[in-house]
Amino acid sequence: MREITYTEYSDEDLPSIVRFWNASFSTWPNAVRMTAHLYRTRVVELNTGVEAFEPKGFILAWDGKKIVGYCHSGTRSGVVCRRLYDGWEGGSEGFIALIYVAKDYRNRGIGTELMRRAKQYLYGTARIVIDGQVFNPFYGNSAGPATCFFGTTEGISVPDEDEAAKKFFSREGFEKRYTGVALEVALSSVSLKRVGATRNAAEDNGVMFRTKKNVSPTIGMPERISLQYDASQTFDSFYAVRDGLTIGIVVSYPMKGLVSKEKKAAIYHLEVSKDARGIGLGEALLSSALVDLKSRRQMKKCETLTLQEVSPEALKLYKKVGFKEMRRWAIY
Repeated sequence: MREITYTEYSDEDLPSIVRFWNASFSTWPNAVRMTAHLYRTRVVELNTGVEAFEPKGFILAWDGKKIVGYCHSGTRSGVVCRRLYDGWEGGSEGFIALIYVAKDYRNRGIGTELMRRAKQYLYGTARIVIDGQVFNPFYGNSAGPATCFFGTTEGISVPDEDEAAKKFFSREGFEKRYTGVALEVALSSVSLKRVGATRNAAEDNGVMFRTKKNVSPTIGMPERISLQYDASQTFDSFYAVRDGLTIGIVVSYPMKGLVSKEKKAAIYHLEVSKDARGIGLGEALLSSALVDLKSRRQMKKCETLTLQEVSPEALKLYKKVGFKEMRRWAIY
């Protein structure tokens, strides 16, 4: 048994990283076929102004010339953290964007050593977090409604049934925050008649419905005020307006580059203002989005993720329009 060696990232490692990635994740839900160009543009060259790729925080484990695991860590400045977190009084924040060890190499202390080296790199930060889900710009979609590399429709996570991984994180001082519920609907079951009924009920309450492409209006604001995302992203916003203000929105996007080649879409955002709830607005918007995905986008399935502990109402709504639970994820 050869000794495992550890190195920091260099550009020469990229082909090996891509091979490791595809060997490790190609069978995971929503896996995207990785290429050197995709990894370079989405990870290595990423700089959001909040996070940027840090080669010294990207630690690789090698068995000879083969990567058998890696840990991607980085930092956010204290200035950024004060903008992100109410009442932040610390300095910089460290994050773990991804850590993974090949199955055949587990229980050999590789994950522990990768984490030790990452923590050493992040020494001096006010805290270290597991950068899960939508807050992970490298492997999630905090930059906007884009297809993630694998896992949920919002980003990488730990399968909730993976007790070994959860125990590992617990030993390292990280605890699960939420249970993410992945839901899916076959769009063949979506009814245009139902959409009309739900929209009519909302319109009786003075609501007008709108649709925009690649623009996301902001809840509680005039509809001309919108969130701006990367211009390369393709998505649709279905939103509702009353008295000139946006009071509800659903954002959907087609998932691209899936290994499975499924014609699948995802719900990126669903929100209804508090003073507009109880009139069927969420159901009307969600149903409208599903019909559009089926008829115009020619999608076959639609998936979403909701946090059971945070929004039980959203979970009920998704199930009401036909979504069924597919799997659960541990959110850190």
